[in-house]
Amino acid sequence: MDYTLQIWKRPFKLLTELYYKNLSHIIPYTLDNVKINYKPELEAHGYATGLDIRINGEFVKGTESWASISFLSTEEQLDGSDEWIKRPSNQFLNFGMFFQDYFPGYDRIKVNLTFLYGSKLPTGPPNAISHEESDNYSISSYKRVDLGISTVIIQKKDTDLKKKKGLQSLWIGLEVFNLLDISNKISYLWIKDLEDKNHRVPNYLTSRVINLKISAKL
Repeated sequence: MDYTLQIWKRPFKLLTELYYKNLSHIIPYTLDNVKINYKPELEAHGYATGLDIRINGEFVKGTESWASISFLSTEEQLDGSDEWIKRPSNQFLNFGMFFQDYFPGYDRIKVNLTFLYGSKLPTGPPNAISHEESDNYSISSYKRVDLGISTVIIQKKDTDLKKKKGLQSLWIGLEVFNLLDISNKISYLWIKDLEDKNHRVPNYLTSRVINLKISAKL
């Protein structure tokens, strides 16, 4: 459902979605890094239910910002089993926020902050003897903060035609991804020892990255 709102005499849009889906004839699978291992010898049924909420608008006049939150629960039950198992996509909570503001006293410079959070994900060894074993582990929650600063060199309302050089706008920006340099796990490398026990070696996403961006509009 979509709602158009007026907050602080500025336009906002609120989007909400509540859903439930019954799943039948599921082929269970596990994730091995980026590889999907299906188990066609098994069959299951399950469900997915959740709630998505998003609001976007001008929290600061003249700039677009947004915030969103999602809840999800998805489980499956093997045919002939009494136990419900979390599916690999069962991430209960996702939160994101993008906020923009002008540099105090100088509206040609914009600063933006992005916050991202995702709760833990179920995982397990791809060579698990039983399907239930793949439900005993999890990848820790995902957390990231990004910072961006951009300045407009040329904008449409500038009257100096020599300065514009045929451009409608020209922006230069500096972005810092993963500002806090948080080590986020993306998956595990699974290794078996001589006693047939599984051991996890985490794979991490990229640490802090700095990016320079130039944007021009003719």
